[in-house]
Amino acid sequence: MTGTYNQDSQRRSLVAMVALLSPAIIAPALWYLIKWLPLQDDCYFRDVWILKALWPHNIFFAEELQSLHHGPKEQCELFASSSVASAYFAIATAVALVALPKPSKRGYRMPAGTEIFGIISICLVFFFVFFDGFDDHATGRGAWVAYRTTDDVGQLFAKTVFRLFMLYFLVFIWALVLRLYLRRAPD
Repeated sequence: MTGTYNQDSQRRSLVAMVALLSPAIIAPALWYLIKWLPLQDDCYFRDVWILKALWPHNIFFAEELQSLHHGPKEQCELFASSSVASAYFAIATAVALVALPKPSKRGYRMPAGTEIFGIISICLVFFFVFFDGFDDHATGRGAWVAYRTTDDVGQLFAKTVFRLFMLYFLVFIWALVLRLYLRRAPD
């Protein structure tokens, strides 16, 4: 019985790892494939609110992109790519959470500070989604990932993929903390 449990646990861990790492491979392929779509199909992601909101940052991005040097085709490709990538990241995160082995039902003690880590991850998620925009004056360690008005659409998408990865990784961590919190032993 223990051998079967260990094999199942290893298989589920492998599925979770593949689900979390696959967006890194899918995102560049997605960027390439979106360019082959007709312009009208790409622009659905710019013009239809619910499709644009698949990556909530697009809602704030839309106004700022209108005043930049990017043409309609480039804007539509960016919205389509980031929305589809966000949906894929969300699905991959959900698959990883479902595929993870179940924690034991025995009295589990959470490590000290785990709840704080969960709260910090949620605060970072809100920052990545709601308080991030173009910053041509960014300096320091995080300057390489700052959106700049001079970036071309490919660079903007690469920086968006980084934010997507961080966002869904933090959501994954928060969900793990919540899962452990619900399984903890009563004090």
